[in-house]
Amino acid sequence: MKTIASEAINEFLKETRRSAVSLANEIGVTEGEISRWRKGKVEPAPASIEKLKQVIPHEYFNKSKDLVSASRRAGASQIADTYDLTRRFYSLNTDPHYNDTINIVTASSALHSRFADRTARNFIFMDNYSDRDSLLQVSLDLARSSPGVEVVVSTSDAFEERNLDKNIVLVGGPSIHDGEPNNLALDTVLRHSEIPIWFSDNAIHIGEKTYAFEISDDGIVLKDWACVLRIRSPFSADRYIVAIFGHFTWGGRAAAESLSTRRLRPASLLHLLERRGLLEREFLAVMPARPQLAKVVYDIANVEIFEIDENELHFD
Repeated sequence: MKTIASEAINEFLKETRRSAVSLANEIGVTEGEISRWRKGKVEPAPASIEKLKQVIPHEYFNKSKDLVSASRRAGASQIADTYDLTRRFYSLNTDPHYNDTINIVTASSALHSRFADRTARNFIFMDNYSDRDSLLQVSLDLARSSPGVEVVVSTSDAFEERNLDKNIVLVGGPSIHDGEPNNLALDTVLRHSEIPIWFSDNAIHIGEKTYAFEISDDGIVLKDWACVLRIRSPFSADRYIVAIFGHFTWGGRAAAESLSTRRLRPASLLHLLERRGLLEREFLAVMPARPQLAKVVYDIANVEIFEIDENELHFD
């Protein structure tokens, strides 16, 4: 992170061609402290700042102050731009007089199950742990970008038909449990939209393409697929449905992360969709996702995007 001290130190060492070791020796600190200050990980204490100013001319600090201020203004602008992408993607009306509502519908397991037990063997691979993460991520993104919009969370088994005239976000895939889809809402939407997406025991099938997952001999998910679907609601012509899912909950969690405003990443799915002119259109995006310890990594470099026209998929 850029700080006034880090910018001043880096600029001074660069222009004078001095080493960090010589600066550390001159002001009586370790080279490691200089390194942390240069990276902006730690802000020097007031006494250390005074020692630095005895060696580094004041103009370096004045110049750094301007640079950091400009960087912070740019960061604030980038946050605003990212929030705007989120609002457009979810078709949110933020007019305070409109009282817009968006419904998040998730599998019942995400709300009704216990939290993962950290003492359990392989606790990080428990399905419901990722279900909760996905739900929280989407809820936070909507709350941050659109504070005036009411966010209503319900489970698919308790979702009422009177909510079908709202914008809807479906979190979690319709994996089968006891013969029934886990996310009944997503299962219903896919059947009503007639988009050719279906799930088998070992893959997600989209049109004529098959996306198979990888799983170890002891049942650990090695590779899943993160899917983001945006379609016009089959229940209300002026509303949209966004579905965030995978074959397993890891894919769903990766899909939620790809839309996240938590990190200002130009490589996020929102920015990619904006560049391709698809942010506010109907599409399906699919990308590889791999669990890594307690997090999941999605591969946006290998994302495949299908445009949807009259319920037909066209590879972008």
